[in-house]
Amino acid sequence: MTPAIYNSLFRKFLCNGVHEEPRSLEALRAIHQAKLSPEDLRNAAANMLLYSGLQTDRLWGFKLPEALLLIPQLHDAFPTARYVFMHRHPLAGCLGRSHQTAELDNPIGQMLLPIAYRRQNRSPLQALEDSQPERIAYSIVHQDETALADRQDLLDPRRSLSILFEDMLLDPENETQKLSSWLATRVQASRLTQVVDLRRATTFSTAAKSEQARKANTILHTLYTKLPYDPNWDPTELQKATRSYISRPNNEFSPSNSPLQVLARGY
Repeated sequence: MTPAIYNSLFRKFLCNGVHEEPRSLEALRAIHQAKLSPEDLRNAAANMLLYSGLQTDRLWGFKLPEALLLIPQLHDAFPTARYVFMHRHPLAGCLGRSHQTAELDNPIGQMLLPIAYRRQNRSPLQALEDSQPERIAYSIVHQDETALADRQDLLDPRRSLSILFEDMLLDPENETQKLSSWLATRVQASRLTQVVDLRRATTFSTAAKSEQARKANTILHTLYTKLPYDPNWDPTELQKATRSYISRPNNEFSPSNSPLQVLARGY
């Protein structure tokens, strides 16, 4: 599904004129004609299942962070799909390795990062001066706010589930059971309890108390009004946490009840 998702991103944003680079009429016509349809996405899913050896009547899914920007297109292609949103503390997402959507050395970043800056009324040229955590912050805000709005507008609440990355790390067995209950399926085997490494999740290339982190957290401020995270929480403290990363009660994210994963039967 990865090539289909990336192709859909190019068609969506270039065709809709979000990218401000001048284009000839011939180029725009070629892009429009190549735009992926719901049938194209379903065919991509069929090919994925064919090569994986899975039957189309079984529960299947795929995970790709950039799919957050394509919920309307995915909803058209897979109207009965269910969606799992795994959220992570926004600042933690800015302090680790970079994302391709936050770098200008690849086609995806060259297209999406300027859009992310413009959404915050900033010149895309500022990305050339900003630090890596700041660029990632703009990218995260763009993707998460787009997904949260599309989710509210398009998806039946019963067909989407939110999970916190930190909850999954701290209690993988319980979180896996909750996910399986929501899917009405049985977990046949899970190695999460063996492979979860809290040290890896709390080791960052940028210090949480650095000036770069402070600037990135300022950019993220609008997300803290939409997600139940404490903006003052230090992501390196996860190993000691008792859900201290939560700033307020929120039933949707409570234990009794993040990249986007799309789950469907058939296509």
